[in-house]
Amino acid sequence: ADLSGIEGSLNAILFESERQSFQLQASASFLESEIKSFRSNRVAEALATVGDPLPGAPDVTARLALVHQIGFGNGMDLRSELSANHHGEESNRLNAVPGNTAEAYTLVNARLDLGFAAGWTAYLYGRNIADEVYFPELNGPVRLVGAPATWGGGLRSAF
Repeated sequence: ADLSGIEGSLNAILFESERQSFQLQASASFLESEIKSFRSNRVAEALATVGDPLPGAPDVTARLALVHQIGFGNGMDLRSELSANHHGEESNRLNAVPGNTAEAYTLVNARLDLGFAAGWTAYLYGRNIADEVYFPELNGPVRLVGAPATWGGGLRSAF
């Protein structure tokens, strides 16, 4: 197989003061993959596979996030993040026919962390907060449905 691609990232501070900052984070990768030869006892399978992209190699992945941080003093700080994550079209099996190629999807996520001086952090998060219906894997008529909107929270300690 041949693989070629490019990736890049950017972290831009949009605003910064003594107590707070606001950042834009962006990253993306672009990938081209092609199966050049394939060995199989079934000739038709081998011929159908040559020229296809590699399974599990999305053509594009990208992330865009806005991150805000503010310090309250006494070791307390608040960090919030809103992000969009894009996963490009991806073949899930050899023989990348339409029934085996998952379409691109974009998920929106959010996170809020409240840190305390004692090393504790309380956090809340939401994944796929727009409740996008997406299929990360296809295999003919079988579809793996992606997770719906998910919300949660917890406590974390550093010691």
